[in-house]
Amino acid sequence: MDNYKIAICDDEVVCCNELCDILNEYERYNNLIFEIKCYEDGNKLVSEKLSDFDMFFLDIEMDCINGIDTAKFIIRECPDAIIMFVTGFDNYIDFAFDLKVMRYLNKPVDKDRLFRALDIVIMDINKEKQYISVRDYRGQLCEIKIIDIIRVFIDGRKVSLETSDNIYETNKSFSEMEKILENFDFVHTYRKRLANLLYVSGFEDDKLLLKKGNQEIEEYINTKLIGNVRKEWMLYGRKFR
Repeated sequence: MDNYKIAICDDEVVCCNELCDILNEYERYNNLIFEIKCYEDGNKLVSEKLSDFDMFFLDIEMDCINGIDTAKFIIRECPDAIIMFVTGFDNYIDFAFDLKVMRYLNKPVDKDRLFRALDIVIMDINKEKQYISVRDYRGQLCEIKIIDIIRVFIDGRKVSLETSDNIYETNKSFSEMEKILENFDFVHTYRKRLANLLYVSGFEDDKLLLKKGNQEIEEYINTKLIGNVRKEWMLYGRKFR
């Protein structure tokens, strides 16, 4: 059975227990193992080794350090952290959107909505464990995480995979790469080009803006595909609402 570590940070014990009950029900139903740790304030949580956790559930209005600041600290330490806010207030939605948290859940937590969110989270976590064999610029064989691929394109006769720190080559054909990536969040910008929506920071007319480390790169879109790219980008964004 797959094992996942979860942190809950809420200064209300009753709310922590209620959320634990829902998570345990999902755990049993899906034959998973959840290791859940509860914290009564953000200071205690951020003093832990945050990279050990697969996901975080944060209340917002807490003493000492609130959920927004706790989330900022977590993201600073673990940029790809999966965070869900659990709160009784609606006036923090804009902050949550800016931080790109996975979900904004109102108390009392709607079990069905949380279950749908967990389906997506578990799928995304499992994606992080998938690798592909490639060759670097020296021709050395190595493995990279599929989610680290920013875009895929044809360079001469070879299929190239671009990450934040390098461009790799694969012996696989473009159609084989399409098959490998079909369950990930890639979209065609041209017939023989794919961009990973995970790295999209903006959309401007006929191009996507992609995050590549500390810089932003442009990925132009075939005119015939602009409508579909915009649609896929919007659908991807709904995962985080």
